[in-house]
Amino acid sequence: MMSLLARYEAYNKSAEAVPLEDYPMGGIKVLPQNKWVEVERHEIADKIAGRLWDIYDLTYGKIGKHIPNAEAFTKKYKMFYLADVDEDIHVDAFIAYKRTRFGKKITLAGTDGSRLAKKAMILQLKALVKKSGVYTEASHKIAQIIESTGAKPIDDEQLVRALLKGKDITWLGDGKYSRDLGALGNTVKSMYGKPRV
Repeated sequence: MMSLLARYEAYNKSAEAVPLEDYPMGGIKVLPQNKWVEVERHEIADKIAGRLWDIYDLTYGKIGKHIPNAEAFTKKYKMFYLADVDEDIHVDAFIAYKRTRFGKKITLAGTDGSRLAKKAMILQLKALVKKSGVYTEASHKIAQIIESTGAKPIDDEQLVRALLKGKDITWLGDGKYSRDLGALGNTVKSMYGKPRV
């Protein structure tokens, strides 16, 4: 396994090299390999923030993006778990969250599309929803992945409504509800995890 310095030097010698002066003076520029790092947006270099937008665009481009551009993405999402799972120095997967009075609400996740990044993101998501004070809204494949760990949807309508802070939902029972997601239309979702109540 290469050191962070060796990986950065190898990156600068590669065809994708970016001159050192193009990096901002502050902020994390290189992540440790195969380890999730919890960071705030202001702690990372703009190059990494740009990579997060690229991953978001790749992940949600075909299924419906709700953020129009990189600037809006940076303003909306401030807290991240980031991972680099291969030999380059790029972020390969992220999980975004926001702090609420109930704990950390996971709001978004994405990968570069590689098998390693998808596996890492799934494992991290499964681990996070088991922790006290972490919760997320999920549907379709992500809900199936979370339920594969034995997790059940939160089946308390009042709590789910509180977690969603007044968003308009139609409660369907058994921890399921539907709500309008704009471009994605009316979607059935469930809430998972262990919010602090």
